[in-house]
Amino acid sequence: MMFSKSLIAQIQADDSIGAGNFYEAIMALPVDLHKTVLSIDKTIPLYAGQQTHFSFNDIQQIVYQVASKYCALGVSEGDLVGLYLDDGLSYFLHYLALNRLGAIPVCINDKLPADTVLAFCKSTNVGVLIHDDDKEAALKASAEADSPLVNINKLMVLCSQSIPPAKSFTADDVVLLAHTSGTTGIPKAVTFTQHSFFFGVKSQLHKQQGSKVLSALPHSHSSAISVLMSSLLRGAEIYLLSDKRPDHLIHSIKKYQHDLIIAFPKTYVDLCKQPLVAEDFTSVNYWIATGDANHESHIRKLISLGQHYINNQPQPGSVFIDNLGSSEFGFAMFRNIHSLKTNRFNRCIGKPFSWVEAAILSENGQILPAGKIGKLGVKSGTVTAGYWNNKQLTEEAQLAGYWLTGDLAYFDSSGLFYHVDRTSDPIDTCDGTIYSCQTEELILSHFKDVFECSIYSGPSIDNDAYSVAHICVELIADAELILDFELLNQINHLLRSHHIPALTSLEFQASNAHTGVTGKKLKRRLRQLREVA
Repeated sequence: MMFSKSLIAQIQADDSIGAGNFYEAIMALPVDLHKTVLSIDKTIPLYAGQQTHFSFNDIQQIVYQVASKYCALGVSEGDLVGLYLDDGLSYFLHYLALNRLGAIPVCINDKLPADTVLAFCKSTNVGVLIHDDDKEAALKASAEADSPLVNINKLMVLCSQSIPPAKSFTADDVVLLAHTSGTTGIPKAVTFTQHSFFFGVKSQLHKQQGSKVLSALPHSHSSAISVLMSSLLRGAEIYLLSDKRPDHLIHSIKKYQHDLIIAFPKTYVDLCKQPLVAEDFTSVNYWIATGDANHESHIRKLISLGQHYINNQPQPGSVFIDNLGSSEFGFAMFRNIHSLKTNRFNRCIGKPFSWVEAAILSENGQILPAGKIGKLGVKSGTVTAGYWNNKQLTEEAQLAGYWLTGDLAYFDSSGLFYHVDRTSDPIDTCDGTIYSCQTEELILSHFKDVFECSIYSGPSIDNDAYSVAHICVELIADAELILDFELLNQINHLLRSHHIPALTSLEFQASNAHTGVTGKKLKRRLRQLREVA
């Protein structure tokens, strides 16, 4: 049963609760600690045999068990512990166990290559790296393998030692080091504190939707831990999906009747490639995406499914909540809500949450007026305290008191913000600037046979001062036959009509080619390939 409004208000009013001790706070609440609150699709025999459904008590028992093993390993308050595990519940269990001891979990995406992981651990001064069996060979083969490595199996067979009393947290105590995607090199370590990581969760707790939540996020990511915090603190049931392929997602929705699905955009892109049957999604009320702005065509396909409620009355179609966030934020910063009755697309990211101050900034930090494209900056209690052990990068990420998101955007006269590109991706051609994300959205909205596309820059043969623009395209499965130069001509005709410079070449390419650990197409990689071609 979901927690009452009064109990949620009590949680929000308690300033002693934060991201490091929220679970201990739950265990002290007058709620049923024996009911199932969390389920998984992949067993974790190292901790719970074949069990796949867990109560609050079950989770706490496992957390104390893991914490006792860390005590046996010699981990204590303030130690940095790297976690490079199988994508699943393990990350959350270790997050809770380490915070129980006052140690700092460093959650690392399991899809990062071993040499990158070790370089990241070295730059972050991680004391020990806990890893799974399947990562051991690659870790030990790396030239960077001078970090202390501990196989998770060896950790869990240590003789348990008694755990000390729970840490008493202050607002600035570090509870998590997350990391950026690493698209430009070694990932940056992002610092989250007891206060900052909980700020957005606490602020929105009374507004969150969904009683049967399906999380298809990467479970090492801060957003996945944030969703678990939010769901458990409301008494919602949450199901963690490790296998995020479309057929597994659909199967879980049908079997468990989830009413809220949350995932990164790439998971929805993969889902929308499939022919979706309405009967499979009757339970769905809400979809939530966090990360980048999602494409109109994909959103429209998803909101045609399911239903939602207004004043307890069923309404046709589900609701898609498009959240803009990044690795540096403990919670999303902007929200755009889509339904069959709304029409806010064209890379509209909506408005910032009430507890976020946003501005569009010029290169020198001047606040720009409506309609002017500039750097997107935010101020909020949920913004990271900075990059761990890197004062210079932390300072470079701030301008005029705002944290820079790494995006280019503008806002209109009604206060709605629009995302046009990442700061690294605009293309300065001899005919003007192309904002790649904005232009991709334009193409997708006009060419129904184009499922996904990515625009990126390449060197100009004629003028070193400028670049040229290329595009890679994936067509829908039943697209009409068309040659690459024919489609390029049609696209350029559209761009000219919108006063956008023409593209130089077009290549048919699967949307999952040259992607990073979160499924984003790596335009940096596409540029590199073009430069050596």
